[in-house]
Parts: sequence; structure tokens; C-alpha cells
Amino acid sequence: MPWHLRIPEVAARVLEFGLDLDAYETARRRRELRAQSEALSKEWTDTLSSFRQRLVPHAAALQAIPSHPTTAWPQAVPASISMASTDAAEPLSAVLTRLRAELQALSDGEVPTVGEISEQATRELIDREQRLQALQSLASQTAEELGILTEQLGSLNAHEGALRTDLGRYNDLNRLRELGSSLMTGESSGECPTCHQELPGSLLTRVEAPITMAPEDNINLIRQQLAALTLIRSDLDKRNAGAERRLAAIRRESTSARAEVRSLRRTLVGDNRMPAIALIERRVRLSERIARLEELELEFASLLEQLAGLSARLRVVEAELGGIGPEGLTTSDQEVLNRVAASFKEQLREYGFRSYRPETISLSPTKYTPQRDNVDVSYGLSASDLIRTIWAYLLAVLEVATPRGHHPGFLIFDEPRQQDAAQVSFVALLRRAARAPQDSQVIVATSDEEANVRQALAGQEYQYIGFAGRVLQRLATV
Repeated sequence: MPWHLRIPEVAARVLEFGLDLDAYETARRRRELRAQSEALSKEWTDTLSSFRQRLVPHAAALQAIPSHPTTAWPQAVPASISMASTDAAEPLSAVLTRLRAELQALSDGEVPTVGEISEQATRELIDREQRLQALQSLASQTAEELGILTEQLGSLNAHEGALRTDLGRYNDLNRLRELGSSLMTGESSGECPTCHQELPGSLLTRVEAPITMAPEDNINLIRQQLAALTLIRSDLDKRNAGAERRLAAIRRESTSARAEVRSLRRTLVGDNRMPAIALIERRVRLSERIARLEELELEFASLLEQLAGLSARLRVVEAELGGIGPEGLTTSDQEVLNRVAASFKEQLREYGFRSYRPETISLSPTKYTPQRDNVDVSYGLSASDLIRTIWAYLLAVLEVATPRGHHPGFLIFDEPRQQDAAQVSFVALLRRAARAPQDSQVIVATSDEEANVRQALAGQEYQYIGFAGRVLQRLATV
């Protein structure tokens, strides 16, 4: 049954509420807790996604933080930020320590003049130019590697799409076969698939048909292939993300190397008595990068606090969800349903139900509707017996729920003999309705003769309201 007002299986929930079953409150609380768990999972994922976007300009990645929420926090391996470089990744803390030491070394003492560092600046310029050329070559190689990985991911996506299409077709074929279709079976049985007449032997091929895999085998094979593709995708995604970070780190270092080259060139062509511009600019660049990374470090600390809070909230939700117990009916619920079933069967006997023995009928433990051999009882019934089951079920729920549950205690039968149910069955219904629990009301609208109704209810407490002529009449003009 589709959801209504975000309530799944509305009919079952209505019975749980009306009969005041423990399963109703349990299912309601379980749905609330699962919704809270899903909301926490989404908040965890969104938080990490937002922070990962923040790491892109730094060519950095999170380490030892699960992509999905966990109740085990903090992790055994401390979380950290890994900074990509042209050689190997470094933790953020190690990068900051190295940059601070470099800035401290540049800041000690006065800034030397151009004349004092001209030879050193010349050597550094040559080194920086060579490093820039190496970085450009490395950037080209990494970009080419990234392109190959992207192409492989595209091919994998196309292959996965084709497999999922095939899986859907085989699942459809299985459903058709479960419904009785003979598709793909007996094509060479000697019978025309259109008119089902026997074909003469001259029209039949003598070549044995090749042995093909059954649909179930194809489904299992496709699922295995999809599982393998999932592992391959995970590996490709990791390699692709690593290549993107390396390329970003190479480009950042290339930008820094170009700035160094420009500073050194300006320094070497400047006045020998002037302070070395290259050293001053290097100090400024280092200070700015350290400030950016320190800000990132503070944001990372805030992220860890936020994830710790989400993990703590998830622990509370999971603990309560685990304490609710397994899904299903409690002993008290089963007793209530047994009373409904007993009343239902008793009424079927009173109403002259004949399709099969009422003792073979039970209530579904999930939908709470009458069933026989795990099949809804309404299938295969005559129209009159179907009406009898509706009478019996509605009155059974009223009789059991009115004293203890949330049933409104109000029931209306509109022309219950519409399927020409036998008079004896209708009389039994009227007498059963007249014995409805106290503080409840059953209204029966019928076109039977008044004398028949009064005779059927002889000795019962009831109120009869009759209408002479047509009930709906044209309004008199004013």
C-alpha cells in the first residue's frame, strides 16, 4: 500500500491504533528513531562533504575519518589532514612545523642587501628555473594520468549501466515466470507458440539447441560482476582523487616557483645597496601560507568537535533503537488478535459462510487481515461470502477495540444486502449488531421492509427510523 501522510502501510497502522496494540507504539517509535538516525547520517555526510570542498585549494585530504557516521568516536587511529606534495603526502602539522622553521630562519637578523646575496641569488635562480621546468613536466604527466583514470571511470560507468539494464530485464523475466508465463521455455517443444497446434516434424529443426544459463544463474552472475565493479570503482576513485590532489599541489608549487623566479630576477637587477626583495617577498608568502594553514587547522578542530557531537547523538539513538526489541507482536498483542479472530470466525458461522471452514482462517501477523494459507481470504470467494467476511471483520474489530482501544465506537453498514446475501445471514448480522458493546453505535441503512427488520430484531434493543417515500426529494420553491 502506498504511503499516505508519510505513514507506511496505513491500513495496518489504523488497526494497530484502533486496537491499541503495543506494536503500534513500538513501530511508531522505531520509525522516529530511524528517521533521526538517517538525519544524523545525512548531517555527517554533508558536514564532511562541505569540509572536503574546503580542502580542495590546499590539495589536502582527510585521513582516518569514516564517510558514514559511527558510534565509535574517537577512532583508534587519530584523524588528521594529509597535504599532497610533488613527492609524498605530509600531515598538516608536519607542514606547519616545517614552514614555521623556514620563516624563523628567514626572520633572524636584518635583511641582507642585494650585493651581499648576489651569488647566492644567482644559484637559487638557476635552481628555481630548473625546478619549474621539472614541475611543468610532472604536471603534464599527472594530467595525462588523470585523463586516463577519468576515461576508465567513464567506461566503467557505461559497463555498469549495461549490466543494470540486463539485470532489470532478467528480474522482469523471473517475475513473469512466477506469474505463470512460459516465456523462454519449450520453444522447440513441437508446439506452435501462437496457436498451440502441433507442428509437423518437417518444420522442426533437428539441431539440438545450445544449453543456455537459466535466468537465476544470469542474475547471480550479473550481481557478482556488479560487486566486482564496485570494488574497481572504489580503487579508481581513490586513485583519481589522489591524482587530482597531486596535480593541485604541483600547480601550487609551480605558482610559488614562478613567484620566486620573478623575485630573484628583480633582486639581481636592483641596486646592490638595497635590501634583497626576494627574501622579503619570501617571508610574506610564507607568513600568508602559514596563516591560511593555521586557519584550516582551527576549522579541522571544529570539525572534529562537530563529528564527536554527532557520534554521541547517534550512540543515544542506536542504544534506544536496540532496546526496543525485535519487530513483531507482543504476547498482549497476540491475545488481542486472537480475540478478533475468534469473533470473526464465530460470526462467519452465524452468517452461513460456506466457501470453506472458518477454522482454517487466521489473521495476518503483519497486516492483521483475514488470510488462509498465507493468502488474503477475499481471493476466490463468492460475492455473498465476501460481504459476510466484511460484516464479520468490521464487527469483530468493533467488539474487541471499543472497550480497550481507540476505536470511535461507530460503525455504518450501507445496504449490507447489496450482493443478495441470504435473509438468514442478514438477520444474523442485525442481531449481532444489536449486541454491540456499550457506548458504541451501529447504523444499518437498508431497503428491507420494516416488518422484516422488526421481526429480525425481536427481543433486541434497537432504534428504528423509517422514511416514507423517497429520502432525497426536490426542494420546494420559495
